[in-house]
Amino acid sequence: MKFKMFSCKEISKVSCHEEELKGFDKLNYKMHLFMCDKCRKYVAGLKFVQEKFSSLLKRRSEINETKIKVLEDEILDRLKSKNGNE
Repeated sequence: MKFKMFSCKEISKVSCHEEELKGFDKLNYKMHLFMCDKCRKYVAGLKFVQEKFSSLLKRRSEINETKIKVLEDEILDRLKSKNGNE
């Protein structure tokens, strides 16, 4: 069996799905990053962007949940006041 290390191009393709790598491919990936400063920096930047994007989506959904709750409360208040006026 011949050992073939991932190329930088291959690293850039699999970095978004790194957690799906198994066995030899995962070892190959980690070895490449250990040896290649440019790919290490690329992956670090990619992870930074992923974390920031996830954080943004989480905050956005929290804001939407808050808005939904406010709207629900307003609707219930209007229904209560409408039923009380009749």
